[in-house]
Amino acid sequence: MKDWVESRLEWWAEQGVSKDSLELYDVPSDELAHYSKATIDIMYKFPHGLEELEGIANRTDFDLVTLKRPRSIKLKSQSSRK
Repeated sequence: MKDWVESRLEWWAEQGVSKDSLELYDVPSDELAHYSKATIDIMYKFPHGLEELEGIANRTDFDLVTLKRPRSIKLKSQSSRK
């Protein structure tokens, strides 16, 4: 995850955002989203205060497992062509 964070910090720097204007917030385990094993938020020091620009989350295999689950609703495509 460290590589992802560094990559995103470099990207913000390439966009002209000063590294002094950024701060990293390591989200505590009791504040993590249900899908996240770990999250780092990139925060920006706006004139009105510190706010999140983006979050980088270790989602483990949550998305893959969720997509593999059988659906109770069958989706069908309806076309006017016959």
